[in-house]
Amino acid sequence: MFSAFWTFINKLFQVKWRGIQHSRQITLSYVIPTATAVLCYLNSLEGDFVHDDKFAIVDNPDVNGKANFAQLFLNDFWGKAMWDNTSHKSYRPLCIVTFRLDFYLSHGNPWYFHMVNVVLHAAVTFFFVHMLRRVLHVPLAETCLAAVLRRPPHSH
Repeated sequence: MFSAFWTFINKLFQVKWRGIQHSRQITLSYVIPTATAVLCYLNSLEGDFVHDDKFAIVDNPDVNGKANFAQLFLNDFWGKAMWDNTSHKSYRPLCIVTFRLDFYLSHGNPWYFHMVNVVLHAAVTFFFVHMLRRVLHVPLAETCLAAVLRRPPHSH
């Protein structure tokens, strides 16, 4: 079954035009995984903040701007001081800075946060394909399969 799948994928991308391999192979090797990444997460755009988002984004003073900007470099991911006994001790200042920028630009609108995540996921997928094809020279079918099946961290 898998050999038939690989044969189909390879035939799909091996289009010749006047003896020269058509650019469709290169284009599709980027478009298919990137489009799949976008389509899989488009349904999240209309969603609200869920689970721990209320604590990490909505009620986090480092994100919503109620705390001094410099304070976010002294606090954990949840907005608690690192020295506090109740601190989670998860230090992710770059993530919090981007959340704060998103919160500022969107006034806390969850749609904007979800759209930024979809765009970032598409960009990571695009560069992942580029790395596999151009740096590691992974064959086309395997590149597409790896890019489509990879699961981003922290996606739940």
